[in-house]
Amino acid sequence: MEVSLPFVLLLISLIGALGELKTYENIEPAYMQDPMPSFMCLSKSINDSYGLILSHTGADVSPYADDLDCLFTINTARGRRINLRFDFFDMQHSYDQDSGRCQESGDRFAIYESGQIFLIKNDDLQPERTVCGGTGSFPEDYQSVGNIITVRLITDTKSSQNKGLQFLYSSFLSPEEGGEDCFNCEDSSMCIDKSLKCDGITQCNDDSDELSCADVDIWTQLVDEYGFTTVVVVLAAAVVAAVLILVLCICCCCCCCCGRRRKDTLQEQKQYQRAPNKPRSATPPVATAPYPHTQDNNTPNYASYNSSHGRPQPPSHPGGYHTGYTPNGHSGYQAVYNPANNTNGGVPYPHQV
Repeated sequence: MEVSLPFVLLLISLIGALGELKTYENIEPAYMQDPMPSFMCLSKSINDSYGLILSHTGADVSPYADDLDCLFTINTARGRRINLRFDFFDMQHSYDQDSGRCQESGDRFAIYESGQIFLIKNDDLQPERTVCGGTGSFPEDYQSVGNIITVRLITDTKSSQNKGLQFLYSSFLSPEEGGEDCFNCEDSSMCIDKSLKCDGITQCNDDSDELSCADVDIWTQLVDEYGFTTVVVVLAAAVVAAVLILVLCICCCCCCCCGRRRKDTLQEQKQYQRAPNKPRSATPPVATAPYPHTQDNNTPNYASYNSSHGRPQPPSHPGGYHTGYTPNGHSGYQAVYNPANNTNGGVPYPHQV
């Protein structure tokens, strides 16, 4: 079966598109406070159309450092604007209830409509908005006037247990300037790139870009965003499904063959295995010598078996001891004593006959 090169490239493009759709939910964040060393705050800039910025590593978990002055500039294409959407905000209370403003000596977050770092650092430019802790409300989203903004994080010399902030920035057009390649938020506040709809991250301030996303088909996104026609997408999906089924069948066949071969090998090994030895008895076997047992000199041994009929009489004792016997009523023999050796009515030892 020959496969054309354009078809292979189409499959590779389809797999790449699927991988890209899955990575929208994982944005690599940027940090205003340098991770290493944590007490430094070098000026930074970024040119992406959207992204995530945190005050420091571990925002929402650990406190930020004191005595900081961090600057971060965000650039986008000319004619576009920038939207800031706060996801987390926890800073030291420095809001003055009497003046309705953040104190100049406390921790604060400022937004500038400029990219001139030197003027901002020397306080020659005034921020468009300043937010701090203690206002009693969550910071509102901010939309820029131009295509460049600079955010600034300032902390005093007092240590704080507050955990910083986190916000998402997105490049957008006004609804009047948007076309077919952008998505209009339902509140008509901005028109974002169509690729940002249903990507798992809310860019619209009313969350309308992530609503009703359960009904969005992945194939529809491929057709709309990557230029694939519906027929091509369906054919590519069918080919991918067929390849997956073929791979699954091959794996199943391999598993069955391996299992059968293993079973045959075990049976063959069992056939040639040596039978296990029988366990030895713990007690020695009983001797089956003929009764009565005789020693090497053919002299009967009368000390190791019981009385029975036909038992031979014991031999006479050397030295002329009494050789008689007295029946004991059991067809056996009993001990008698030699009166010649009697001492005070006793004998030194009994002589069994």
